Amino acid sequence: MQVIRTINKKLNMRTSLLLITAILTLVSCSKKDESTPSTSGNSSNSSTVPTQFTQKVLIEQFTGAWNGACPDGIYKMENIIGTNANIIPVCIHEGDAMEISHFTSLMATFNNNQLPMYPSAFISRTSSAGAVFLNKLQWLSNITVAQNKTASCGLSISSTLNGNNLAITVNTGFCQMQSGDIRLHVYITENNIAASGTGYAQTNTNAYNDPNSPYFNAGSPISNFKHNHVLRKVVTSAAGSAIQIGNMVAGGKQTDQFTVDLSGINSSNAKIIAFISKTGTSATNHEVLNVQIASINQTKNWD
Repeated sequence: MQVIRTINKKLNMRTSLLLITAILTLVSCSKKDESTPSTSGNSSNSSTVPTQFTQKVLIEQFTGAWNGACPDGIYKMENIIGTNANIIPVCIHEGDAMEISHFTSLMATFNNNQLPMYPSAFISRTSSAGAVFLNKLQWLSNITVAQNKTASCGLSISSTLNGNNLAITVNTGFCQMQSGDIRLHVYITENNIAASGTGYAQTNTNAYNDPNSPYFNAGSPISNFKHNHVLRKVVTSAAGSAIQIGNMVAGGKQTDQFTVDLSGINSSNAKIIAFISKTGTSATNHEVLNVQIASINQTKNWD
């Protein structure tokens, strides 16, 4: 008010009215912009895209409760992620009660519709020695290679749960120009699934296990075992959601919004995993460019 009084002393009434009208118009436009919802494929109205991102690595492990070799793969993966929060895990099940149709889609894309070796994993979906399915002895070295790359993009995630309906917003941002077929993928995973009953009890075979593993001599099935990082839902299409080419420039960003039914999933044990991939023309020339993870009802900002 002091500013307006000062202006009134210096300006005539006509000028004052014009100034006040301009201020009200500016405020009105600002409020309208803030309340406009962002929609899939449009640039985000969220915070400015950083000039650099932390390079994170996605490990997608293929496993099954029926397979006695898999506990050792789980043990080795837990050791890796336990020392590095920037390694983000997903366990994709086959042949048990936790299998979902996305497994079949991945086999069609990456393995000519054949079953993989168990346990094996994708490391940011990049190939090593001509293979994209990597055995447990290859994981750590390939994770190191992937994490030492310079991130060209990154993500932020926010979500709100209302009953069983989860609203998710994913912002995809770029600090370097990209070209090619770049896509967004969104997963829902769940931890602490009890390994009891048909399709859940975890078979265990010492012949495949590291003697240092807690599962060595743990019996079969393993008592009190919990399945973690289990892929429960694929929110986008199996192939991912396209990122518009106009957003793939330094400082460019895109916002995508999704609604997911979490019925049958314990939301307190669930995670949202979003990742950006560059889609190739063959099984061995895909790549996950970066990945982000968030809990339900959490806002995970750019990093």
